Amino acid sequence: MPEGTFYQIVEAPATESLQKAFRSVLLTESEDWRQAIADSLKGKTAADDEALNKRMEARARNYTIIDGTLYKKGVV
Repeated sequence: MPEGTFYQIVEAPATESLQKAFRSVLLTESEDWRQAIADSLKGKTAADDEALNKRMEARARNYTIIDGTLYKKGVV
């Protein structure tokens, strides 16, 4: 094998290592992304962060709230 070639010896099936990675990612997620969109639609903004407000307004354009439930807009 030429010098400087990258290689890796796999000691476990890829599915096992993927499951471990997914578990660690899911454990670190704590904030509900839907709440930020719902707040933006209701007019609640983070007063100190203009860039965040603009990003949330752009994301919220694709959603609507009907009877307190958040729905994604789409073409039927």
